[in-house]
Amino acid sequence: MIEGLVYLNRQQNLPNMQLLDIIDFLPDPTLVVDQDRKVVAWNRAIERITGVSKADIIDKGEYAYSLPFYGKARPVLLDLIFTDDYTTEKKYRNVVKEENTIYGEVLVKLPYNQKEVLLWLKASPLYDSKGNIVGAIETARDITECKRNHPQELVNKQIIELETANEQLQKEIFEQKQVEESLREIKELYCQLVENSPNAILLHSKNKLKFINKAGVKLFGLGSIREAVGVSMIDLIHPDYKDIVAEKWRQVQDERVTASLMEEKIVRPDGKVLDIEVVTAPCTIQGKNIMQALVFDITDRKRAEKMLRLSEEKFSTAFNAGPNPMAITTIESGRIIDVNSNFLSFFGYSRQQVINKTIADLNIYKNPEDRTKLINYIVQHGFIKNLNINFRKRSGDIRIALFSSEIIAIGGEQYLLSVISDITELKQVEQALRLSEERFCKAFYNNPTPMVITRQSDDKHIEVNKSYERFFGFCREELIGRTASDICIFNDTEQFKLYNKQLSILHNFCSIKFNAII
Repeated sequence: MIEGLVYLNRQQNLPNMQLLDIIDFLPDPTLVVDQDRKVVAWNRAIERITGVSKADIIDKGEYAYSLPFYGKARPVLLDLIFTDDYTTEKKYRNVVKEENTIYGEVLVKLPYNQKEVLLWLKASPLYDSKGNIVGAIETARDITECKRNHPQELVNKQIIELETANEQLQKEIFEQKQVEESLREIKELYCQLVENSPNAILLHSKNKLKFINKAGVKLFGLGSIREAVGVSMIDLIHPDYKDIVAEKWRQVQDERVTASLMEEKIVRPDGKVLDIEVVTAPCTIQGKNIMQALVFDITDRKRAEKMLRLSEEKFSTAFNAGPNPMAITTIESGRIIDVNSNFLSFFGYSRQQVINKTIADLNIYKNPEDRTKLINYIVQHGFIKNLNINFRKRSGDIRIALFSSEIIAIGGEQYLLSVISDITELKQVEQALRLSEERFCKAFYNNPTPMVITRQSDDKHIEVNKSYERFFGFCREELIGRTASDICIFNDTEQFKLYNKQLSILHNFCSIKFNAII
């Protein structure tokens, strides 16, 4: 409570000044000390009885409050609130302790006027909202005349009146202290929130920075809070935004309206440009209109948005310019979100005919159960690669394609990105080649003429037919991997030379992989 009185005395806070006025105008001499025994209240009545003004004693300690009564520095009745001191207690008569209040009487000759008076005293502790003793209050009443001229009943009545007044005063002091304590806690909490905020919080007026928190100092690159105060705010604004921001400040300052969240750019003293979002609102401090701002650093977010935009542009370019039919669909229903031009060309549809339709609506799978199987696989593995699928075009023509698909995220939702590679002609060529190979095999193995396939690089036998085996009297296993020279199929040297000559001519002038020589 006493700390609150000192604060009120210094800050001239109106509600607390009223409380001090209550003490100041009490008819009985009253003094208040804090827990360090320094005087924080000295009312008019005590000024009159002691001749000591408030200005001469406020904030003084070391028992200064005892000098006007006893002529020397010594503990008085209120000091018994802080410590039990039998020596001090003996200096008073009729000492009574009721709970936390101490009553007593003392006969003193006041140094101020050498007048001898009998004082009835009452001392009580002062508490904060947590129940801690933070000071003490002592009141005195001159009962000299009462003792001399009036019956004891009148004295008792005056004592009761004094006690009632003191109790009421203590109650008001305690309630006021609770209010002060709550305000102090709220102020401390607010200060912690401001100081520990990850976002910049600042106050400015007439283009000058008045306050900024640690996050703001770091964001604006201002060195320290002390260095930041007084900095020109407009100098921190990017040239492209100076006019817009100046107009916003004018509206906030003159029209007392809160400016909605606005994107801006700042230029730090080191030249670094940052993207920010700002909410600016009017406020009044000590009767002066200023502006407060909450600033968010969105540089990383803007950079990420730019990268995402570039990524989307690259994806869009690759998607639309890709040589293969491509589509983006929902996973479960197969609803078509987007397709490229090659998809439309491949299936023979217009864009209006496919967007927001389902795969089932278009009936593009020759075997509809194929989609169910591949969706189950994709959901389990996240993708599928080069699966042979038969697709049906709008014309009814069936095309063979390699189907690849994977799950992608767009706007927080999962979709399928699918790519089709038409291999119909390749399959037809493969089929024709397979048929050609079958015909060749039949012609080769069933030919009554002995036939052999040799490797061009070393003339070793690669394959022979049955007629060749019968003609030379060797089985296939004895011939494969060996040359004509190895198995001596030529008895005539001249014939062998002719064979080698013909083979050499064949090597030099024929671009074929397989040769049949008999």
